[in-house]
Parts: sequence; C-alpha cells; structure tokens
Amino acid sequence: MSAGIRKVIQPIYNNVLRPALPSRWVTYNGVAVPNGKVLDSTTSHPEYDAEICDIISTLLRPGDDVLVIGEKMGVKTVHIANATGATGQIQIFEGNAEYINQIESVLRRNEVAADVHIEQYLVGTALNPDEHDGWGGVHNRGGTDYIDVSELPAADAIVLNTAGTELEILSNLPNEYRTVITKTYDNLVPGYHDAAETILSCEGYEVAQMESQTDDIKVIGAELR
Repeated sequence: MSAGIRKVIQPIYNNVLRPALPSRWVTYNGVAVPNGKVLDSTTSHPEYDAEICDIISTLLRPGDDVLVIGEKMGVKTVHIANATGATGQIQIFEGNAEYINQIESVLRRNEVAADVHIEQYLVGTALNPDEHDGWGGVHNRGGTDYIDVSELPAADAIVLNTAGTELEILSNLPNEYRTVITKTYDNLVPGYHDAAETILSCEGYEVAQMESQTDDIKVIGAELR
C-alpha cells in the first residue's frame, strides 16, 4: 500500500472501524495488554514507555514498597513488580476507573506476584479532573476525588506520570522517598524539565539516570543524597 493511500485510510480505520472491532491481547514492552484489535497489523510495541521502564528496572530494588501516581495501562506496574519481586508492595493512585479495570486485568494476565493495591484518586490540584486526564480525555468519569499531596503514604520509591501535576507533587513531597522517578513535559509547560531537576536538587535528590522519550518528554530517576 502506498504512503498516500495509507495516509487516507489510516484515520478512517482508527476513528471509525477500529473502535467497533473485538479486542485482543498484544504486547507493550513485553507486557500483555488488551489494547489490540483483531485487524491491527501490529501486535508488539517493544518501545512503549521504554525509558521509564528502563529506569524502573535500574533503580528499584527487591522488596521495595513503591507508590505509583498515574498508571494508565499497567505496563509500568508489571515492570515495577519484576524489579521488586514477590516481596515488593505497590500502591497505585489512578484517577480513571476504566484504566483501573484494565490494570487489574493486566496484572492477572501477567501473573504479577507482588502485592498491588489500587485506589481511584487524582493527586494534586493542578488539573480539573472533569476536563483533563493528562492524556487528552475526560479523567473523572467515575466521580474521582482528589487526594492532597500531604496525604501521600511513605514508600521506598515514588513513580510519577500524571502529565501535569508532577511539579506540584515534587515540590510538596511529605516523605523522604529513597528514589523518585518522574516524567517531565516541556510540551505542556516550557521549562518543565529544568524545573523538576531544580526541585529535586533542592529537596536533596541527585539525578542518577535520565532518558529522553522525545525532545519534549524526558524521564528522571533521582536518588536521595
């Protein structure tokens, strides 16, 4: 198929036909997820969230307690569970009920042994949950409540991927987490990445690993000095 024909057909398939097709399990960065459709030409997406998953595997330790704020599909959680092992504990705050249902399915399908607890909360106040989910859609379909940053539980590590409230959370961390892993989005706010690095440094953290997902989206892994 020529590039010109594909350019015309692909939006029709994506927006009209694909949503009506039966789902099937595919792999995202080695994790089985139910996001494929029966006519999709691709069943493997090995580079999905590769940067944050790489930092997770490097900085997290067996037995770690990990707090995840903003998960979406469950891919990060499976990688966290692989790093922390069966003795690890993972607590997830996710604002979208549909994502939570998928995370639970993904954990079962991938036979995650770690203790995982999921709660439907948005963290911080920078986003209106009735309007924005950090992914271009409506996040608060299930009447999600906010949880204040000051109420975040203690853990060995915290993983942030909220696409809008990372700076607020980093500026007000109520506990000394040994490891902080966060995405930064210069496409949302110019200087977002530099601001995150500055906040982490002021809070006593040193950047241990940093990777670029795109020119505007980066992942920082920092450790408490």
